[in-house]
Amino acid sequence: KTPHKTMNLIKIFSILCVVLFSSLTAQINIEATTSVSGQKFKIDIKENQEKYFITLKILDSIQTNTEFEDEMEKYRGKYFALTNKSVKSDSVKSIVNHMNILTEKNSSYSIFRTEIVKTDFKKFDQLIKLFKTENPDFFTKKENKNRIVLDGTLVKINVCSEGKIKTIWSHSPREKSHPEINNLLTSTFKIFRNKNILTAEK
Repeated sequence: KTPHKTMNLIKIFSILCVVLFSSLTAQINIEATTSVSGQKFKIDIKENQEKYFITLKILDSIQTNTEFEDEMEKYRGKYFALTNKSVKSDSVKSIVNHMNILTEKNSSYSIFRTEIVKTDFKKFDQLIKLFKTENPDFFTKKENKNRIVLDGTLVKINVCSEGKIKTIWSHSPREKSHPEINNLLTSTFKIFRNKNILTAEK
């Protein structure tokens, strides 16, 4: 191919990307991992002016081998050696990121998709708007800093809106400690269950 033809193909591809994705205005990505059982799920929420498009991925299995187990054990050791185990700690974030990269390479998921009309889910719409507008500290304001959580679920939420990205971390979010995060998770699963996309066990 000539350079001229290659550039034309790139331009066409760029235009197609704009046409396909310009109508989606915001994106919320959620990752939750339970340290004891190893259960994990991901939620991806996109929107246009009228609807939310939600994708849920639930971890089915992780293919492991000796090399994988050795690497995971190394990161577990680094985590338990930390003095500060807060999810806001840069050291904890780094360890979690490396463990995620390692597990993703060996993971398979069940994938579920649905879409909802905003006017039919006004409370959910208001909740998403809250995550888009408030700063990360707002969602941990009720967290008891002295609360001891031996294991539990680590939740990471990335919110991309108007060209900016913010990250919200929480450890075992409950209604009292992290009401908005807990509400977002339970509301999303409820949408799938009410549409009979998920069974009560998931």
